[in-house]
Amino acid sequence: MIDLAGQMRSWSVHAVGELPQAMQLIAAPTPVVTAGQLLVRVRACGINFADVLLCRGGYQWRASLPFTPGLEVCGQVIDAAAGFESFIDTRIAGPTALPSGGLAEFCLVPASQIHRVPAGMTDAEAAALTISYETAWFALFDRAQAQAGESVLIHAGAGALGAAAIQLARAAGLKTFVTAGGPEKVRVCRELGADLAIDYLHDSFVDAIKQATDGRGVDIVLDSVGGQVFGDSVRVIANRGRVVVLGFSSGEIPSLAVNRLLLKNCSVMGMQVDWFRTNDRATAERCREHLATLLASGALKPRVGREFDFESAPQALIATARRATIGKSVVVLSER
Repeated sequence: MIDLAGQMRSWSVHAVGELPQAMQLIAAPTPVVTAGQLLVRVRACGINFADVLLCRGGYQWRASLPFTPGLEVCGQVIDAAAGFESFIDTRIAGPTALPSGGLAEFCLVPASQIHRVPAGMTDAEAAALTISYETAWFALFDRAQAQAGESVLIHAGAGALGAAAIQLARAAGLKTFVTAGGPEKVRVCRELGADLAIDYLHDSFVDAIKQATDGRGVDIVLDSVGGQVFGDSVRVIANRGRVVVLGFSSGEIPSLAVNRLLLKNCSVMGMQVDWFRTNDRATAERCREHLATLLASGALKPRVGREFDFESAPQALIATARRATIGKSVVVLSER
């Protein structure tokens, strides 16, 4: 084992609250691996809306205080628990093991849940890989059981999760409809390969989908927004369609008029990525293998919106909370 006694810089949340006040830059002890873990020198940390909610105390589960935000990283393995020593010196991407999050110079990562970073992929791109692409993959191919030739409606298509879902849907031969807010985000969705990109700030996606499908509707909806978007999504689902609930970025958890499920023979289902990693490791491994194949083929390329330096990490979370970026915001650490 490597002796890493000493301290590191880390952004810490000691009391939940609004950003940036909730985060403090501190000197903290370097984490120590326990069974099944890797110690990673962080090279880049992907920022997710869940990080914002964790800092505010509004996520579906709460991290024990104090904790370091940052749910996914790219980094170099510098120490490993017994049985995983072969990973030392490898550049990997993966989810972090809170309270040891990725907005620090070192963090802990579960050894069984990592991606080996392909040559040619930047640290920032690799830091944008894990959560968005795994979430989109589980939603499309496990929960919705998507098949080539079907259609999918993806909300918030210019965000990190939306961009991942568009690429995966296109690679699987799905007809891909997306919503996005504003001309620039619509343009990005088209560049990613969307068959139809709808500016929800100016147009009704309900009307647009009904027109594009001759009134039939779509086979699958991926909804990370919630609120009225969810209710309208059920309105445009086809018979025997599937709506997959991925989150509530609108801040509103919707209710469901179940008579629509009866009339359309459709299904509404949830998908929580951490459950798969922990409880269905065979499917999780199949996901990572499929993603690796698609990355190697060039079908997938994580979209990084803005890069922030380590000292500006709170601003990266604020930009994500305000939906002020396209793609994934990433905090990139310089070499020490």
